[in-house]
Amino acid sequence: MRKSLMAAVLVGVAGLGLLASGIASASSVPQSPPYSASSSDGGTCGNQWAVDLYNRVFTQPAADPASNYAIVEYYHNGHFSTTAGFSNGACDGGTATGHMVTEGLWGTFTGNDHLFIQHGTFTAGDGTCNGHPTSDPSNPCTTASYVAYHYGAAATITDTGYFFYYHTADKKALGKWWKEYSATGATETDTGDIYTS
Repeated sequence: MRKSLMAAVLVGVAGLGLLASGIASASSVPQSPPYSASSSDGGTCGNQWAVDLYNRVFTQPAADPASNYAIVEYYHNGHFSTTAGFSNGACDGGTATGHMVTEGLWGTFTGNDHLFIQHGTFTAGDGTCNGHPTSDPSNPCTTASYVAYHYGAAATITDTGYFFYYHTADKKALGKWWKEYSATGATETDTGDIYTS
């Protein structure tokens, strides 16, 4: 998930603290409505190993004293379908395992991403993710488009940590789970693999 969704839009800032663990509660913080989204999902070999369908939900906290925002983007009701080729963990650590995955394995995933936003001011907008209907394929709901619409075009995003967990119950799968985790937003730890050979 991380490699395909966020790499092009995040600004790295060292020294920011991680707000959360793999499961964090934001029940006391206002949240956006769920925005449906889909994307291809990159694996450790640089290939697209799956297509993901999910809902994005963003916390909408007040600004801190320096007028910055620490928000959490949650991925709910996540489902994936694999694309034939290298498995998601086939090149983990730079060493190819040779694991492959067939097309069409189905599974579920959940995740959260902790983002630090500077140079912006939150506005509620019209209730959409990015000022366009979710069904508009030319203006998909992405992290970057959400932030630009709700915090302004000058807002910058720093990823401060994330956690994603994938699982399949498909009987053809020899490896049935995959976890991506980062305590800093910069260095990722991958464990497990979802593969068929």
